[in-house]
Amino acid sequence: MTVLLPPFLFEVVTAGEMARRRAKFIQTMSSGYQGPVIIAEGDSWFCYPRDSALVPDNAPVDVIAQLSDEFAVNGVAKPGDTAQTMADFFHPSVTQDLQFWGAHLLLLSAGGNDLLGEGKLATFLRDGDRALSQYLKPEFFGLVEGVLGRLERMVRAAREAKPDVKVLLHGYDYARPSGNGPWLKAPMVKLKIPAAKHRDIIKRIVDSFYSRLTAVADELDQELADGAGEIVVLDLRSTVGASQWYDELHPSTDGFKQVRKRFRKRILELHPLTG
Repeated sequence: MTVLLPPFLFEVVTAGEMARRRAKFIQTMSSGYQGPVIIAEGDSWFCYPRDSALVPDNAPVDVIAQLSDEFAVNGVAKPGDTAQTMADFFHPSVTQDLQFWGAHLLLLSAGGNDLLGEGKLATFLRDGDRALSQYLKPEFFGLVEGVLGRLERMVRAAREAKPDVKVLLHGYDYARPSGNGPWLKAPMVKLKIPAAKHRDIIKRIVDSFYSRLTAVADELDQELADGAGEIVVLDLRSTVGASQWYDELHPSTDGFKQVRKRFRKRILELHPLTG
């Protein structure tokens, strides 16, 4: 899930956004903060650049930007990143942050770019009018397993670096094939898939991802946390309202507010505030 800018400008804007978020985190940690310390690795659901003349004024305030108003969140997410990129970067960069800052929670947002970014949708859908169960090619399930394998690598590395860190993953909400962006409607139109089936196909994709993500998280929790509920999936399906989308893949600021509420509740369940 990516911000639509030319590559060079994208890198400039992203670097500035990440630096500002890092500075805010350090300021929070230096001000007597007593709440949960959070590391957030991910994609544009966790980092959608805004503070630039190159980004539209109505660009969304993402979920991590909103959570950072209450919690100390060290956001190392980068829009456009795939699970492969995150996994390659994770150790030692993120694992060192987990240790240095004594993080209580690791938030992970991965898979969107692997499955839906850069025209991927067209590569694993069959064309024409057919039963919903026949649209997803085997390649889709292979992509999902690849994402899950990289997420597993990150979770294992995190727990090895800091055995008591709790891990919160998510699998997004049902994206909307509205045509506001190149990711969803356009590929399905090109494949001559009836418009009446577009949303059901996206729902099937998201549901399939959640099913496998939850199974893998449960297995890791059993193995690495003795089933204590320390490696969990936050289900965000049907969280964002129909009018709360900025484009086909990203909620608006109001949509991300709904996502923030869900994250906040789960964060406080995993790390209750004291005093």
